Amino acid sequence: MDSEVHKQAWYTRPAVWIAAVAVAAVIGIIWAFNPLGFNNGGSQSGGNPSGTTNSSTEGSSSAAGSSSTAGSSNATGTTSASSSAPSQSGSQTSLPNGLAPAHPEVYWEDSEACREFDVKTVMIQQGKDAEPVAFNGTSVDNPVVGCVDDYAAFVGLSDRTAYEQQDQIQDFPTTILIAQWNGERWLVDDRPEAEGAPYNTSVNFYPNLRTFQGSDNTPSSELMVIRLNAQGITVSDPEKLVGPNRVTWAFESTASWKAFDASKQGFAGQMRSDWTFHAKTSKVGNMTEDHAWFFDKTGSTAFHLYRVATPSEEELKLCPNKSLPYEIDKAEPLGTQLENQDLSLALVTSQDEYGNEFTSVSLIPSSTPSSGKYCDFPRYVSLGGDQFFDTTLRPLYGFESDAEKEEFLASQVWRDSLEFAKSLTIEGNSAQ
Repeated sequence: MDSEVHKQAWYTRPAVWIAAVAVAAVIGIIWAFNPLGFNNGGSQSGGNPSGTTNSSTEGSSSAAGSSSTAGSSNATGTTSASSSAPSQSGSQTSLPNGLAPAHPEVYWEDSEACREFDVKTVMIQQGKDAEPVAFNGTSVDNPVVGCVDDYAAFVGLSDRTAYEQQDQIQDFPTTILIAQWNGERWLVDDRPEAEGAPYNTSVNFYPNLRTFQGSDNTPSSELMVIRLNAQGITVSDPEKLVGPNRVTWAFESTASWKAFDASKQGFAGQMRSDWTFHAKTSKVGNMTEDHAWFFDKTGSTAFHLYRVATPSEEELKLCPNKSLPYEIDKAEPLGTQLENQDLSLALVTSQDEYGNEFTSVSLIPSSTPSSGKYCDFPRYVSLGGDQFFDTTLRPLYGFESDAEKEEFLASQVWRDSLEFAKSLTIEGNSAQ
């Protein structure tokens, strides 16, 4: 990754920031949406609280610290070449113009229009009275989602880019932009105002959309079609354009592993060599927040580690609805400890007040009951003094069946989760 973060020209235009916020309002979600109402992981990744200091801007290969309260840092992984070629349903054997896939099943129609698409030259409209400008994207920051019937979808803003450019694009949600071919060029059009703000043609990621059904439990596939129709988009197969309706778009490829060091934030361990990571410490009100974010090769969030120092444990552990249940779908002992408690990596499902289910990957004490009230679930573990560790490593997954959970538990994503969790060292006041 280049040391200087690439900045698209359109990020400097406030109208587009507002546009994306309007998209989130219409869809009703962003990545950090939390249906249970808890402050999971503190500030949003795109926020820039006063007093924030960046302690790392790139994935580090420095050795993890030897002292530990959570386990060893000697995890190793299998090594193999990671392919960038998508598993396509189109007749092309590779993506044109150096494009990279956002998921393993990118459909790229073998047509003149799709062959012409390029994230560098695709135009984006800045308002009805302005001339379109080139998006000026890159294959690293803007992988493609699909191309069919004169429409192309690509990642307009990934989790990673949102974090790296948070000073320039505050409150900008991650989104998929959709361009249309007019016979001569590709253009991401602007749309009529919604709640007072214009927006560009866009949809949310299917994995994110699955975590928001709302009070009427509308299926994610219906939500996607509603969003496309509202923008006048009709294609032969929506999933060929906006990607598969799946719980995760992660690739099944393996990778070597390397050490990361966020010891200033209290974290160290091992990460995949194709991930990047950033760490920071922020002062938010009367709390000090420590973050370590891990992003996969497409820019999506792989994991988020969060440690907080707060004078009010009661405020941290507020639970708005004491009747909501949780159930541990799978818990695998790690053979490591945190504050003298044996640890397990768990897939945990909870419900909101409408009965919608949401699943997260959590690092929890092995003694945690297999089911109960979510208010009793160990959402935070004390690190001594006024510091606490958020046990949720990766919210939220939107499974739609038990079979999907079984498939996930047999996937490379879960194997990577175990490798990552086993390697972690987590320290607090008691170790400093």
